[in-house]
Amino acid sequence: MRFSTILTTLGLAVSASAVDIRFMEDWSCRGWAIACANLQPGVCCFYGYDAGNPMYVLVTALPSTWQSNGQGFGDNQCISKATEWFGVPGQDLCMNTQKVHSAKYFLMNKKREEQGEVETPC
Repeated sequence: MRFSTILTTLGLAVSASAVDIRFMEDWSCRGWAIACANLQPGVCCFYGYDAGNPMYVLVTALPSTWQSNGQGFGDNQCISKATEWFGVPGQDLCMNTQKVHSAKYFLMNKKREEQGEVETPC
């Protein structure tokens, strides 16, 4: 049992290690980008104020079976949250409602189809 838990954790770490956060000028998350490559969940990515105006964010290469959460920030230190998106497993996350200076992503602890309502005691 412990060995399978280690393999599962290792598999998640390996699959998450190729996730990129890209800052895009175009709201459709296409075209040129400034990117942070191979980010782990929860790591802040910023392109700095010197690069110009805030940009839209694309979180790409997410694991195909995990629910994702992307957060965009108005500062370059991932402190002042400006927008938040929840992704669909297996799809890139285009955060295109508000331009930001920094971003990070998280993988939720359960696959979307496994999440159910939490029972509360009487």
